[in-house]
Amino acid sequence: MAAETIRPAATSSWRDIAGAIEERFPGAMVWHGSATGSWWAWLPGGRFGRFLEAASPEQLGAVLRSEYGEPGRRRPGEQSRRTC
Repeated sequence: MAAETIRPAATSSWRDIAGAIEERFPGAMVWHGSATGSWWAWLPGGRFGRFLEAASPEQLGAVLRSEYGEPGRRRPGEQSRRTC
């Protein structure tokens, strides 16, 4: 199955676009930086989490897909549930 591309409608607000991206990538916090003009995502994990930056929502979606991988894979930063 081909990966879905995030294509915002011309009339969508950045909050609507960010919300749509967050729905596809649980755990990610997404926003548009008004000062930088970039799209940002924060992913949980490690001590402070991790920031990702992209020039467009489409590019941010591609970066997030590379982090999340195929459906059913653990979210970035999520601990495995192995027992000793």
